Amino acid sequence: METGDVVKFILSGATEEDLWKISSAMKTRKRTLGELVAASITVGMTVVIHGLSPKYLNDLRGEVVEHAGKHVVVELDEDSTEFLRFAGNRRFFIPEGQKSYRLAGVPAECVRPAGA
Repeated sequence: METGDVVKFILSGATEEDLWKISSAMKTRKRTLGELVAASITVGMTVVIHGLSPKYLNDLRGEVVEHAGKHVVVELDEDSTEFLRFAGNRRFFIPEGQKSYRLAGVPAECVRPAGA
């Protein structure tokens, strides 16, 4: 079955029960894919953050400097550090002139290899 066939089914013939099953399957698949990506993340890898809240943390780039279980520490590059300095809404204090910032506690499933 092609993706277009699935979309057509959802739009034209799916019952509410079908939609609940599809939604559940999608959540399970997204979680599995996230776990696979998380397992592939290594220290030294350049990554992009996505899927976090607050949303201003998404699209920040940096290097994984620690990997502990399900979380990583990302040392943000200069551009991302500069962005966070002004977008962080006082949650993150980054002194003027600081070129990088270590963002701790990032779920490993919320980072993707840069360029992927």
